[in-house]
Parts: sequence; C-alpha cells; structure tokens
Amino acid sequence: MKISDLVRPELIRLSGNWTTKEQVIGELVDVLDVNGYLNSRDTFYTDIMDRESQITTGLSDGIAIPHARSGGVKKPAVCVGRSKNPIKWQTLDGKKVELIFLIAVPRSNENNLHLKVLSQLAVRLVDADFRQALNAAKNADEIIALLNLEGDE
Repeated sequence: MKISDLVRPELIRLSGNWTTKEQVIGELVDVLDVNGYLNSRDTFYTDIMDRESQITTGLSDGIAIPHARSGGVKKPAVCVGRSKNPIKWQTLDGKKVELIFLIAVPRSNENNLHLKVLSQLAVRLVDADFRQALNAAKNADEIIALLNLEGDE
C-alpha cells in the first residue's frame, strides 16, 4: 500500500488555526472519525497521545508525523494538516511544526503498514523542494497530486 492510497481529499486540512499539538491531533482524529475511518475516536486519540508521550513524532523542518496502530481504527488512512501558525512540538531541530501527517492503522494490521508509510514519508520529506511544494499547495487535490508525483515505493 502506498501513501497516495491512504490520503483522500476529505482527510486534508490546509488552514488549521491550531495552537497546540493536542489540539491539532484532536481535530485530525475528528476528521478521521467523521469520515468513517475509526471504530472509536477516544481509543485512537488516547493511543496517538500515548505514542507521542513515549517519543516525539516531531521531526525537523516543520514536520510532525504522529502515528499509531490502534483498536480504534477501522481502516488505514493518512490525515494531512497544515497549520496557519507554527505549533510548539518537541522536534529534532527545535523548530515549530506547520505540516502534520497523522497515520492511522488498525491494531490488527500485522504487516507494520504504519512503519512503511512513515518510512515513505520520511524519505520524501527530506527533499526541501517537496516540503516547499506541500507548503505552497492551494488545495487537497494539489497535495494528493504531489504525493502521487513523488512515486510511491
């Protein structure tokens, strides 16, 4: 399965007005819930926050990739959020976060899909031009086109 298989237009929020990582994660979890990807919103939110408390999912260059395998997830998905304001997040470079990829995978998924998607994203996000294009995208279709253009592995 590829990243572009897991991202849908209805799962992308490009002008979030968030101020904390808890707020952005909560809203992106709500997006997944409203769109039928979750069995239990509360279970998934708790699992994501538990994962976040173990080790940060804030990378560098304004990127965070919160992720979890959870019994609260019905079907795998990637929710994308872009914040209007940089969000304080424990990151590898100490910078605030503006672009968030929330990866949701059912607990029963035994092939470590979340790790495969995380790896695919991490490889792509190293490219400054790709990050810049994501930050400049005007709508969900442009985000999806970028993810498709990059050539899933």
